[in-house]
Amino acid sequence: MKRFVSAVGPALIVAAVVLGPGSILTSSKVGAEHGLLGIPIIVVAALLMMSMVALAARLGAVCEYTLCTELARRLGRPVAVAIGLVLFALVAIFQLSNNVAVVGGIE
Repeated sequence: MKRFVSAVGPALIVAAVVLGPGSILTSSKVGAEHGLLGIPIIVVAALLMMSMVALAARLGAVCEYTLCTELARRLGRPVAVAIGLVLFALVAIFQLSNNVAVVGGIE
């Protein structure tokens, strides 16, 4: 059981981040306001999210070191730091949008 949890645990965390409360509330609100017109957008967004997660999993399986270490080794530390800061900002904005969507859904 411990081996199963250690193998599936990270996937559950990624799924919870990708399909967060903001996504659920936004999808519900789009469906309520626009009916079936929002389905293509939701399908494309879901495909893009699945592609991103699949790519991250492949990179994690193929790389010898962590992704940050690989970037630093291949591109140099300053480039890796710049990429890290940009990714941090993107994740922060994504989480902020989740929080705004939750507040919007509650209102």
